[in-house]
Amino acid sequence: MPPKKKKDKLPAITQLPSGAYRTQIYLGKDPATGKKIVESFSDPDYDVVARWALDRIRDREQSAELHKTPGKMTLGEAIDAYIASKSAVLSPATIREYRGIRRRNLEELMPLPINRITQNDVQAAINREALTLSPKTLRNHHGLITAVLGVYRPELQLRTTLPKKVKPDIYVPTDQEIQALLQKVKDTRMEIPVVLAACCGMRRSEICALKWSNVNFKKNTLTVRTARVYNDEGQIVEKETKTTAGKRTIPMMTLVRDVLLRAHNSVENNDTPLTTMTPNSITNAFPHRLHAAGVNQFRFHDLRHYVVSLMIFLNIPKKYIADYVGHENEKMIDQVYGHIMQDKKATFTDRLDEYLVSIHKDDQK
Repeated sequence: MPPKKKKDKLPAITQLPSGAYRTQIYLGKDPATGKKIVESFSDPDYDVVARWALDRIRDREQSAELHKTPGKMTLGEAIDAYIASKSAVLSPATIREYRGIRRRNLEELMPLPINRITQNDVQAAINREALTLSPKTLRNHHGLITAVLGVYRPELQLRTTLPKKVKPDIYVPTDQEIQALLQKVKDTRMEIPVVLAACCGMRRSEICALKWSNVNFKKNTLTVRTARVYNDEGQIVEKETKTTAGKRTIPMMTLVRDVLLRAHNSVENNDTPLTTMTPNSITNAFPHRLHAAGVNQFRFHDLRHYVVSLMIFLNIPKKYIADYVGHENEKMIDQVYGHIMQDKKATFTDRLDEYLVSIHKDDQK
C-alpha cells in the first residue's frame, strides 16, 4: 500500500520495505562539530509517525523561540527547550525521566524566571524534596537543574548541599532460590528472560532486544548490541545499550545453550526476538513465578546481582566480571558489590589464619 498523503507541516513520511513508516526531523546543527542533527522515527502505524513528527516540530519551534529571549524563560520553559535541543543525543529513558521531573517535581522552581533564580531558591527546593525523595533521585533532579542553567544561565555556579549518597541495599538470591525459580519457569515464556538474567547478567532491556541473529551456536556466544526501552510517550523503542560497555559478546554457558537450542527448534526467522515479552511484562510476571517457586520476593534485576556475586565467589577477576555484565569499569563492581567483596575478604582472612596456624603447629612438632 503506498504511503498516505502527508499532512500540512509534516516532513516526508516514507514507507519502508517492511511496511513500516519512517520520517526524519532536522533539529539544527551541533555547535561543536557543525554537523546536522537529524532524528528519525519509524512505526507500523502511519498516524503514530505523524503525531511523533508534529510533536518534534512543536518542540523545535518552541526551543527556537525560547532561545531568542533566554533571560525571560522560566525554569520549566528552559527545561523544555533543553530537552528539545538534546532530543537527538539523549536516550529515550533519559528524556522520559527529564519530562517526568518537569511535570511532577520542583514545583516552586518551575515558574521562576531563570534570570532571577538564586542559589537559595535551589537549595530550598532540594531541602523540600529531601523530605520525600531518595538521595539518588534528588541528585538526578539537581543534575538536570545544573545542566539547564549551565546552558541558559552559565554565570550561576550552583554549590548546593545535597544529601549523602546511600549505599544501595542489594539482595542477592541464593543458589537454592535460583534453582527453584528455574524449575518453575521451565517451558514458560519467562524461561529465556530468567536464564539470560541469572546466567548472563543481562538487563531487561537487553533481553527484549536480543534477536536470534545475535545467537551464535557454533561459537557459543550471545552478542548484545541494542536495548528496548520506553520513551516519554510510553512507546517501546530500540536504542543503543545503556553504556558503551553494554555492547558485548557473552560466552554461552551450557545451561543457556540448552535452553536456547530447545527454543530455537521452532524458530523460522532469525530476525525475530528471543522473547516477545516487553520489559514491563517481564517485571509484572516475575513476582508470580517467585510465588510459584515458593521463594522470597525480589526484583528481576537481582538476578543480575546473583551472577555477579557468583563470579566474585569463584575468584573471577573484576575486569572480566565488568566486561561480562556490561559495566564500564571495575570501579562499578567495587561500588555496587563492595559488601560482597568485604564478605569474601573475611573468608580469605580466615583461610590465611588457618594456613598460618597449621604451619606454626608443624614448626612445634
